Parts: sequence; C-alpha cells; structure tokens
Amino acid sequence: MTTRLIPRPAQEARANLDSFIEKYISRGAWGKGEHPFNDNAWPLDGVSQRGQKGYLYFARRSYNPKHHFVDKKSSAHIPADQLQPNLFRQFSKAMLAHLHLNRPTTGVKTRKTALDALLTALERSETTDPTDVSVAILEQACKIIQNEWKLESAPRIATQ
Repeated sequence: MTTRLIPRPAQEARANLDSFIEKYISRGAWGKGEHPFNDNAWPLDGVSQRGQKGYLYFARRSYNPKHHFVDKKSSAHIPADQLQPNLFRQFSKAMLAHLHLNRPTTGVKTRKTALDALLTALERSETTDPTDVSVAILEQACKIIQNEWKLESAPRIATQ
C-alpha cells in the first residue's frame, strides 16, 4: 500500500478552508440563519435586487431551473450531475455568506457568475479544489468570462 504524502502548506490550506466552511455552516444561508446552509438553492428574498424573487442555485452554469420545477412555491430540483462538485459547492456557499455579511450587495448573481468561472478554470486544470486556486487560475477565469462567455459585464464580474 502506498502512502500519499501531502505537503504541509497544502494541509494547512485545506484546514483553513474546512474551518472557513464550518464557520458559515452554523450561520445558515447568507449568514443570516433563516435558511439551511446545506440546501442547494438559497432564496433571494431580501438579499438580491428589490422585489426580485426566486433562488440562487449551487449548480453548474449550464443548469436551467426552468426545466426542473416541481411547483412554483419551492425551488427547482437540481439533478446530481448538475450540482457543483461537493467541496467547491461548500466553498461557494461559505464565500457567498461571508461576502454578504462583510460586503453586502444586491448583485449576488454576479458573484455566483464569478464563482462559476472559477470552477470552470479549476476544472480545466483538472481539479475542483478551491485550495488549488492560483494567479494563473484567476487569470483563466477572467479570460473565460470575457472571451468565451462574452459577458458585457465582464469587468464587474471579474472584480468579484
């Protein structure tokens, strides 16, 4: 049996990520405790632009909730193959809760788009572990937003 050795900085980064996620699990969705952290769809009521209803889905960018509604009063179902990878999904939730508590904005979907680009860049580097983010990964995420997705709000998304 081979023992895989993990460098100390990688162990420390993972421990930091785990404690960051754990901190926000106890605070619930958006860090407000009104909705469970572990749900894969968080309500936008009171968080997003005035009057905007609906949910923020922790699914891949290609996911379209309109194809998965069960009823109009609850969030759409997310098939397992459309969910973000588990560790990245937990990181995304914790990061959005952290940012909402410390730098509130009504543009939460912009932040989600930035996280989608980060996930895409990580996957192209054959990982989905947020501790593997580097300057090169961040640059790749910015290129994805601007050159591939061709979003008009690319500079605003990239700052997130």
